[in-house]
Amino acid sequence: MNRNRKNINRKNVNKKRVMAGAMAAVVTAGSTGALAYQKPALEVMAKEETAEILEEAASSVLAGNEEQKGDTGEDKRETFKEESVYVKADTDGRISKTTVTEWIKNPEKGELDDASGLKDIRNIKGDEEFTKGSGQDLRWESEGNDIYYQGTTEEKLPVDVNISYKLNGRAVSAKELSGKDGKVEIHIDYENHAKQNVEINGENVEMYTPFTMVTAMMLPADEYTNVVIDNGKIMSDADKNIVVGLGFPGLTENLKLEEADIDIPESVTITADVKDASVGGAVTVASAELMEEFDLNDVQDFNSLEDSIHELEDASGKLADGAEDVAAGAEALFDGTKEAASGAKELAGGSGTLSDGVDELNSKSGELISGVNELANGVTRYTSSVSELAQGSKAVAEGTSSVDEGAKKLKEGAQNARNGADGLAAGYQALDQSNLVNNAKAAAQGTGSALNEAKNYIGTADSILRGICEMSARAAAEPEIAGTEDAVQAIVSLVNSNDLGYVVDESAVRAAINSSVYAVSSEAGDNSAEISAAAGQALRALGGAGQYIDGANDAAGVSMQCAAGMESTVETLKAGTQQLQEGLGALNAGAETLAQGTAGLSAGAKTVADGAAALDESSSLLKIGTSKLQQGTPQLAEGVSRLAAGANQLKTGAGALSDGNQKLSDGAKALAEGNQELSDGMSEFKTSGIDRLTDVFDNDIQSVRSRIDVMSELGRNYRSFAGIKEDMNGSTKFIIETEGVK
Repeated sequence: MNRNRKNINRKNVNKKRVMAGAMAAVVTAGSTGALAYQKPALEVMAKEETAEILEEAASSVLAGNEEQKGDTGEDKRETFKEESVYVKADTDGRISKTTVTEWIKNPEKGELDDASGLKDIRNIKGDEEFTKGSGQDLRWESEGNDIYYQGTTEEKLPVDVNISYKLNGRAVSAKELSGKDGKVEIHIDYENHAKQNVEINGENVEMYTPFTMVTAMMLPADEYTNVVIDNGKIMSDADKNIVVGLGFPGLTENLKLEEADIDIPESVTITADVKDASVGGAVTVASAELMEEFDLNDVQDFNSLEDSIHELEDASGKLADGAEDVAAGAEALFDGTKEAASGAKELAGGSGTLSDGVDELNSKSGELISGVNELANGVTRYTSSVSELAQGSKAVAEGTSSVDEGAKKLKEGAQNARNGADGLAAGYQALDQSNLVNNAKAAAQGTGSALNEAKNYIGTADSILRGICEMSARAAAEPEIAGTEDAVQAIVSLVNSNDLGYVVDESAVRAAINSSVYAVSSEAGDNSAEISAAAGQALRALGGAGQYIDGANDAAGVSMQCAAGMESTVETLKAGTQQLQEGLGALNAGAETLAQGTAGLSAGAKTVADGAAALDESSSLLKIGTSKLQQGTPQLAEGVSRLAAGANQLKTGAGALSDGNQKLSDGAKALAEGNQELSDGMSEFKTSGIDRLTDVFDNDIQSVRSRIDVMSELGRNYRSFAGIKEDMNGSTKFIIETEGVK
C-alpha cells in the first residue's frame, strides 16, 4: 500500500515536472519574445504618448519579434497579408473604435484576389481600385504593386485588456484616482476569447488560440514612487517609470496546468506610493505568432526531448551573453539620444527664429515687389545717365588734355615773368635815385621859364597882327610882317629848345603868317575888309599856339609835382618789385605743381573715360538682368508665402521633435538600465526555466507535446482578424490603446 502510494506521489510529482518543464520552455521563450517586443515599444513610447505613435509602436513590436524569430516563413514569391488592428478603449476598457490596416505584399501580380469583412475600405497609399464580389471577396487592380488599405469593423476582438485601480485597498475608477495620494494598485487583466474545439489524441477538447499580450505605461517619477510589478519589468529615470507587463491568457488551461505548481501569468499587478496622481494611458500589444517559435515536431521520445532541452540550454547561455551586448548597446543608445535631444532642442529654437523671419519676409514681399519695380525704373534712368556719363567723360578727357597743354604754357610764362621781375629788380638797383629826382625838378623849372617867354613872344605877334588888320596897303604891312617873321622864329626856337615832349612846327606857323600876308598884299588894294579877315586868321593861328604853350606850361607844372612825388614812388616801386619777385617765385612753383598734376589728371580722365565706356557697355546687361528680376519677383513672393507656411509647420514639428527626443533620451536611459537588469536576470530565467526542464521526465510528456503541437498550430492558423483568402498566407497583431484621464 505504501509502495503504491509512493508510486502515485512520484507519478504526480513527475507529472508536475513534465508540465513545469513544458511550461518553462513556453515561459522562457515567451519571456524572451516579449522582451523583443519590449525594446522597440519602449523606444517608441518614450517619444510621445499620442495616438499617432501607437501604429509605430505596433510596427516596432512586430519588427522586434521578427528579429527574435529570424525567418518568418514568409515566401517572397507568394502573396502575403500583414494585418494591424488598432483599437481605442476608454479608461473602463470599453472599445470606442476599431480600425484595421492591411498590407498585401504583391509578388508582381496584375490582379490580387482578397477577402475582407471591413467597412469603409479605402486605399491609403496608392491609386489602385478594387471591385467587390460575393461575400467578402475583393479584387484589386494592383498592376504589380503592394496594396495598402484601411477599414473599420465592429467585430468582437479575440482578446481584451481591462485595467482597474485600487487606492488604499479600495476600488476606485481612473477619474477618482486622479489627483489623489496614497497606496495605489493597478491591475491589468488579460482575457482570451478565441476558443475552439480541437482533437488531441482522439479526444475532442477546447483550446485557446495562444496570444501573448504585452502592456506598457508611464508613471511619472515625481508622483509614483516605490513601484513594484509582479509579471514584468520596471525601468526608471529621474522623470518617469516605464513599466512593462506581460501575460499569456488561456495558456494554463491549454496545457491543463490549473492544478500544477506553475505560474503562467495571465494578469499584471503594479503597486506604488502615489502623490497627486495622474492617470496616463496604456498601450497593449497582442499577437498569436509567438507559439510559432516552438518547433517540437521532431520531438518523438524522451531522448529527442533531452537533446532539445540541451540545445535550449545552450541557446539560453548564448541569450545571456547577448543580453550583455544589448545592455552595452542600450548604454550607447542613451548617449546618442542625449545628443539628439540637445540637437532637437536647438533645432526647435532655430526653427522658431526661422519661422518668425520667414513670416516677416512674407509680410515684406509686397514691399519687395514695389522695390524691384522702383529698381527697374531706376536702372532705366541709370543706364541713360551712364550713356551721358560716357560722353561727358570723353569730353572731360579731351578738356583735361587741353588743360595739360595750358598748364605747360603757364609754367613757361611764369618762368618768363620771374626772369623779367629779376631784370626789373636789377635795373632798379642800377638807377641813381637822387639824380633822377633832381634832374626832373630842374627840367620842370626850365621848361616853365621857356614857356613863359614864348608866351610873351606870341603876345607881341598878336599885337602886330592886330595892327595889320588896321592897314590897308601892302607897303604898310611888309615891315610888320618882317617883324613877325622874327617873332615866329624866336617862338619856335624857344619852345623847341625845351625838351618837354612838345614840337612846334615852324613851317606851319610861318606858312600861316605868310598866307595871311600874301592875302593882305594881294587884296589890299581891292578890299580892306578881306585884309582884315586874313589878319584874323593869323591871329587865330597865334591864339592856337598860345593855347599850346599854356598846355605845355601846365604840363611843366605837373612835371614839377611829379618830380616832387617821385621820391616816395621810387620807394614804393622798390617794395612792390620785391613782392613781385616773391609772388612770381610762388607762381612759378605753383605752375610746376599744376603742370605735374594736370599730367596725372589727363591720364586719370582718360581712365575714367575708358571706364565710363565699359560701364555704358555693361549697363545694358544690368538692364536685362533687372528686367528678369522684375519678372521673377512675383514668383519669389509666391515662393516666400509657401516657405512661410512650411516654416510654421517646421516650427511646430521641431517643437514636437524636441519634446519627443527628450522623452526618447529619458526612455533610452531607462532602457539602458533595464537591459542591464535583463542581463543580470538572464541567469534567473535560465535557472527557473531551462534548468527546470532537465528535471521533467514522465510518460505524460507525449500528452503535453500533443497539446503544445496543437496550440502552436492554432497560433500559425490565426492569419487574419478581418478576413483573408484561403490560399493566402498572413499575420496579424492587435494594438489596444487604453486612454488615461486628461
